[in-house]
Amino acid sequence: MTPHPHRLAALLTAEDWLETSPLSILESQEFKPVNKSQATVLLYLSLGESRPSTIAQKMNLSRQAISHIIKEMVAADLIVVKRDETDGRSKVLAFSPKADVIRQTSKNTLNDLETLLTRGIGSITVAELKRALAADGGDYVKTREELDALLAREMTRT
Repeated sequence: MTPHPHRLAALLTAEDWLETSPLSILESQEFKPVNKSQATVLLYLSLGESRPSTIAQKMNLSRQAISHIIKEMVAADLIVVKRDETDGRSKVLAFSPKADVIRQTSKNTLNDLETLLTRGIGSITVAELKRALAADGGDYVKTREELDALLAREMTRT
């Protein structure tokens, strides 16, 4: 892969590698294909987020879009929809029992891909990358004006 001159574009290329590789590996092991949206829902579930509305918000999706994704995932027996015990009007998502195998396989695959990345760029670089990516970049920037104001504010601090 040829490095891109803009670092943010390079980050998108790396993100694509981190999304596509695990999905392709799982499919090669004869797991039913999961698309990127479904994989993202599974990731949020594994991080402890179970409310469809919150997951939709984090993914920047409409209620209709997340409902469609959830229906596909329920049909594939990856997740189940339950009544929220703390709010009877709401629903929560949970992994289906069948998902345990794919969850463990996914975890192992991600660990192995991280090992491969570490071999390629070194353990210190991977540790620094994790530290940098864990840093809070702030809220989403929604307009050019907002970006310009944030840049101007940062210029006065330095």
